[in-house]
Amino acid sequence: MFQSDDQYLRLNGDYVNQDNFRLDADLENVQLAKVIPPSLLGDFSIRGIANGSIDIAKSKNELKPVADLKIDSISMNGYAIGNFVTNASYDIDEQIFNIEGSLDRDNVNTLYLTGKVDN
Repeated sequence: MFQSDDQYLRLNGDYVNQDNFRLDADLENVQLAKVIPPSLLGDFSIRGIANGSIDIAKSKNELKPVADLKIDSISMNGYAIGNFVTNASYDIDEQIFNIEGSLDRDNVNTLYLTGKVDN
């Protein structure tokens, strides 16, 4: 577990090799500005507070990422974007990723996305 003030990042997993691993991450009050290296962003700035979970399992025959993530108070270069919620799951039988996401600003939905990725 990593902790800084009221921010928590809990990691759990197993790594056998690049074709066999599992990673579970739980985020609580994680400030994006503190975890994204400035060298990746250049002159771009991003702020927001992330909560939720991201789980990834990979075996020789399949990759299964699952996410339930919410990022509140997103701003980019000082411009308020809103709150983002996403859910992603993997349908083992169909081998399809199901993705749904929503961006809301001032209680108005500004972006909604849904779709499938056929693996």
